[in-house]
Order: sequence, then C-alpha cells, then structure tokens
Amino acid sequence: MKHNALRLAREAKQLSKVELGKTVGVSQETIGAIEKSTQEPSLQMALRLGEALNVPVEQLFPKRLDNYSQVDLSTQLKQYQELLDFIFGCGTCSIEVNQSGVNNLVGAITSERDMTFDSFRVNFIERLNRLISIYGTDASFMKTIARLATEVGSDNGGGAYAELGAIDYLARMYKHIISKPPALDVNIPASRTFASTIPNRQIANLDGYIEELDTYFDVKSLQDITDSILRKPIRELSKKYGAHILPERDFPYDYTQLQSSINSVRTELETALASKQTYLKVHAVKGLTFRMSWSPGVLSAVGTHDPYKDALIRHKGIFDYGDKFVRDSPFVLVLTAVPWTHNLSSFMDSDDTFFRALSRRVFCQYIDSPEVHPKFGVTFEELSKSISLIVFLQLHDTLGEEKEAIEATVFANPNANHRYPGRIRDFLNEQRVAIQEFETDNY
Repeated sequence: MKHNALRLAREAKQLSKVELGKTVGVSQETIGAIEKSTQEPSLQMALRLGEALNVPVEQLFPKRLDNYSQVDLSTQLKQYQELLDFIFGCGTCSIEVNQSGVNNLVGAITSERDMTFDSFRVNFIERLNRLISIYGTDASFMKTIARLATEVGSDNGGGAYAELGAIDYLARMYKHIISKPPALDVNIPASRTFASTIPNRQIANLDGYIEELDTYFDVKSLQDITDSILRKPIRELSKKYGAHILPERDFPYDYTQLQSSINSVRTELETALASKQTYLKVHAVKGLTFRMSWSPGVLSAVGTHDPYKDALIRHKGIFDYGDKFVRDSPFVLVLTAVPWTHNLSSFMDSDDTFFRALSRRVFCQYIDSPEVHPKFGVTFEELSKSISLIVFLQLHDTLGEEKEAIEATVFANPNANHRYPGRIRDFLNEQRVAIQEFETDNY
C-alpha cells in the first residue's frame, strides 16, 4: 500500500472523512492531510486509525511506522518522567525509560504532534494536582498517589490509571459528604475478607476506606484482554510468513480458556499460513477465525459485541476478586473502563445494558445456588452478598463540552449483607448519578 492506503481503507469501510475523524477525534481536514501525506500522524493516532478501520497499522503506514523507533519510545517515557518530576518533584517517581514499549496512555499524555490528546493530557495533569491538593499533607497517601502515577508509565499502566481515576472520583466526597478524604492502600486482617480461605494469607490489601461511612472500596480495570493474548502469536507469525493477519471474533472470550489454548491456536494459524490459506476457522477456540493476506490491499475483519453475551461470559470473573470483598462492612467494587483497553462501544446505550446485565448476574443469579467458587471454597452466593454497590466508571480519552472526564453508572445489590450508607446516595445525587436498583427484578 502506498501513501493513499488510509483513503483506500476508509473508502472500503464506506466512511467519509468526517465520520472517520469523529471516530478517532480529529477533524476531516486532519484526515485529509494525513491521506495526502502533508501531515504525519503520531504513533497513537496511527494506532487509533488502524483500530477504527480494523486494519493493521503497518498496512496503513508501512513506511512511516519505521519512524517510530525505540528512540521515540524512550523519548516518550523520558517526557513522562519529566512531567512527573514537575508535578511531584524530582526524585519522587522513577520511570524505567528503557522499556521495550510504551502504553497508549503515556503515548497520549506525551503526544506533541497530535492536538487530539491535549485535553486528555490536561485532564490527567489536573487529576494529579487535585489529588495532591487533597492528600498533600499525608506522606503515606502521597506515596500511594506517586506510586500509581509511576505505574501508569509501565508497560501495562491501565490498572494504575484506573485506580487514580476512581480515587479522584470518590475523593469528591471530601468536604461535601465527609470531613476527611478516603484512606488509601488499606490493610485489614484477611479474616475480614474471603482471602482468609487462601493458605498463609494474613492480610488483605484494599485500595481505600471511607472511615466516616465505614465503607471499603477496591478498584479493578474493566478491560478486554483478548487482543493482548493474541498479539504475540499474530506479530511473530506475521513477520515469519510476511502476511497480514486479522482475528475475527465475538466480544469477549473466556480469557482463561483462550489463554490455555493459545499454543493450539498458534499451531493452527501457522499451519494455515504455511499452506497460504486466506481464512481459518480455529478448532481450539469456538468462534475464533482469522483472515490472512499476502498482497497489497485492504484486509478487513468483523467483530461483534453483544452486551448480554458479554455479561454472561465476564460476570464470573468478578468473583475472582473475592479476596478483596469485605464481609463485615459495606463494600463498593469499582470497575473502571480505561481508554484504549476495553471493548465498550457506546453504541445505542449498549454500555449501560452491559453494566446492568453484569451487575444483575453478580447480584441475583446465584441466590440459593449451592455452586462453590473453586478458589475461595465458599458459595458464589456468599461472595455476591458481600458487595454493597458496583460502581462503573468510564474514564474518557478526549473531552468535549458535552462529556465529563469521568462518567459513573451505579448499581445496588438488593441481597447485600450490608446496605450502602445513605450518604453515598447523597454524594451520587450531587454528581447527578442515580443508584439503580434490582428490587423488582431480583429473580
């Protein structure tokens, strides 16, 4: 593909410059400039265009991709280090600048060539400064904030970014609902959680505790890791056979099954590539197929997202966090969608449908069920009843006048052993967020 590869890929998807620009957050003029090669896309923009068009980025920009060398990646990490030095003071945070890669979050934060991410960077800086203004007088809490900011600069910084966003959101209670901010990085006896069922576990560590409400919380990233599981074999086999490879699949998979079958998937894929097949239906994992191409042109694949199926497949994974579920106090599980790490679509409210379907399964599906969790040795019902609220937070990548930096959706457990405190409802009302209930459909 030549310099008009982007235009060909866009037209193959029957997208206008305006439509593609809206999808990736730039103007139609920017799309036109990139197509004409009068403007170079940043690495992050190249990745976003590839994702939007479902085309490998090396197909869109085969020559230009070589420009994004290890030197550029190291420079991004050094720029992120400089940013943290400016915010926290030199020597507080230490980024490993010789990593083999850089995550999308750091790429967006340090992007200088693409104005698309200006609001993302500004919002991130403002978030850190807000947290410093709240926790700056407590050295222990500041150490936690600095640690999380440092971890954002690791190869997989999504979890730390999610936790910072959740703390930023919940800390809004301070001075409005509570007189001191939530405690961070809290240790409690394992006997107070389901960690007590794990041999030699004496302590359970949680992300936070709101003392005045006697409420604990823990934060987990809500992400689709299917692509990260498939990325390595696809990259290695693409290089070995000189082929373009795209997976076709439903969203999402049972990650445990996919991970355990990845060697079989690789073997099937390599056999197909060796015989120059252009399509493979994988036997090792149901519903997974690949499309392959060796010639210039646009290679497209199809992915489907069903929020109900998503909830069916993913809800049991929530119980794997049971070592964080507090048995004797209200407990809030915060599930955070971090930009560029999840498969939420924002199409026809399917995100909200997924949130409700997942929460309902976690809260209601296992009532009176004898099924026992294999890790904790207690019933799923016991685990379920220890959750008072599930809070979904969507941390947005770019911000417009119509979009909050953090969007919350909250569900209450009608079967919880400990109901959430009323002041949490007051706080959420102030944030214009309603707690959705399951009282009338608890079956």
